[in-house]
Order: sequence, then C-alpha cells, then structure tokens
Amino acid sequence: MVQKGIHPLLNTLRVVMRNGASFTIQTTLRRSAPYMLQTDTTNNPIYTGESSGLSLEDARTQRVMSRYEGFVVNDQEEAAVDPAAASPSSSSSSSSSSGGKSKK
Repeated sequence: MVQKGIHPLLNTLRVVMRNGASFTIQTTLRRSAPYMLQTDTTNNPIYTGESSGLSLEDARTQRVMSRYEGFVVNDQEEAAVDPAAASPSSSSSSSSSSGGKSKK
C-alpha cells in the first residue's frame, strides 16, 4: 500500500534531442516548455565514434609537443641515432656468438 500525500507529484515532460526526435518522461520538474538537449547519443563523439577533433596541427597540441620535445622519441628518430639498434640482423649475430646457449 502506498501512503497518500508523501510522494512528489510527477509531471510529464517532453525531451527534444538535438536531431529533432523527442520522447516524454515522468519527472518532478515543474516545467511546461520542452527540455532541449544540447548533447545526446546522436551527436556525442563517444557514441558516434567520430574523432575528438584533436589534431597535431592544433596550436595547443603544438605547444605541448614543443615543451616536451626531448622526451618523445619516434622510431624513425631512434633508428637515425643508432643504426645498429634498428637492424634486426645485428641482434641475432650477437646472440649466436655468446657460446651457443640462447635465452628463450
């Protein structure tokens, strides 16, 4: 049995999504105008799978990249600095000359 007089009144509210679709919900809000969503499942990058818009050409990204320029090393830069490290044949020849036992 539900006690009368202690529960809030529920009102019907129409919610309009960004693409124009709408649905109704029961809520305690006292609002006569429809509730317009700015972000929903039709335009949020998490749901749609679109990229976030962050690119390497962005000014903020360029500032961060220039600030931490010495800490980030690309594979191509590493190969240019140490050509022996980039060559897979140099690592196999050093393991075969170690006495015949190789670590697996």
